[in-house]
Amino acid sequence: MPDITKNVLISLLNKSDKHSSGNAKISSKEAIMKPYLDDDPIGQRDRVNEVLKNYQSEGLIEISWYDNQVGIRFIRLLDGDRLAEKIGVLRLSGIVKKSIQKLDALLKAGIYRQIKSDLLSKWGEARSYEGFHVSETTRLIEAIHGAEAVLAHNGEDIDYRHISVKAYADSKKLAKTKSSVVRILKVIDSDIDKSLNPEEVLKLFGVIPIIQPVYVSGNLTFKAGDNIVSADFPPAIGLWAAYLTGVVKNGVVKRITSIENQATFLRYIKEEKKGDEVVIYTAGIPTPAFRLIYKMVVKILPVADLYHWGDIDVGGFIILNMLENIAKRPVLAYRMQHCDYSASGYCKLSRPELSKLELMVETGSDHNKQAISEAIEHGFKFEQEAYY
Repeated sequence: MPDITKNVLISLLNKSDKHSSGNAKISSKEAIMKPYLDDDPIGQRDRVNEVLKNYQSEGLIEISWYDNQVGIRFIRLLDGDRLAEKIGVLRLSGIVKKSIQKLDALLKAGIYRQIKSDLLSKWGEARSYEGFHVSETTRLIEAIHGAEAVLAHNGEDIDYRHISVKAYADSKKLAKTKSSVVRILKVIDSDIDKSLNPEEVLKLFGVIPIIQPVYVSGNLTFKAGDNIVSADFPPAIGLWAAYLTGVVKNGVVKRITSIENQATFLRYIKEEKKGDEVVIYTAGIPTPAFRLIYKMVVKILPVADLYHWGDIDVGGFIILNMLENIAKRPVLAYRMQHCDYSASGYCKLSRPELSKLELMVETGSDHNKQAISEAIEHGFKFEQEAYY
């Protein structure tokens, strides 16, 4: 059988699998028919005609011809199952069955059982599942293993390499599969903000490229068993949440300021921090370790005013909302209005970003609606480093 003939028939079967009623036809004008139309190599058209006529005589396909049966107008599928068997290919239903059997054998419980019905539905309709095609079972299995390792991790923050070993027995694998892993996590946990990128989602679970302590500066003393350390030590102290057993204030604290980016945090505590202020570095999306320490500090200072200085973008306002949820009291946007910056050199917020901010205005707390509304109105995003 000429290669073009088998390719055309496979394409016909694929079209049928994607069509709700199983009907399919291929026109001579379609790209897959170009070698046929060009008769390249010479004589191929006649050979294709001869083979296809045989399939038509068996009732597998129907051919519409131009005058005198010189050229094919279009080919219509009549019996897909028999045609697939005849040319030795699996139809979609067979491919799906084979893939599900492989998944059933390797994944006994957990995430796979939660997504199996949706997986079957989408694959059965010739659609991908969260970017995984029916033929990509190995990649899906890797993503599920990675997601399960992330979900099972509920202790202190952990770096990519160590959790990658847990998931794959390969310290570098997670760095390559993180996008796939996060697509599965977003399905399993509907509370994850869909606009967060893979690195930000993993941070929510305490999975980060390199573990860092949480940096705090101000009139606080932290306890770790019999040991104590003062956050007055300049410029700041780094704390491991897993070791902390308590915190007390050293003096008057009227304000707690969290700062998203490290460069700004270090400059702020050197040049601007007040004597009655505690400053905490969030390092972007708050990890479980940060959330634990932030909650401890906020609890020990119940009347202190809470502020957050983040980038003027979707991520910055997401972090602001997260901090307010952790604190269970208002956390006000600080220097997160366009009037604090110059518009020179900054890119515009995209339409999806604007839509996300508009949703925050509708559903968020009242405390920061003005700042978010101004960001929408101005239409630009700013990194906080541009303040200085």
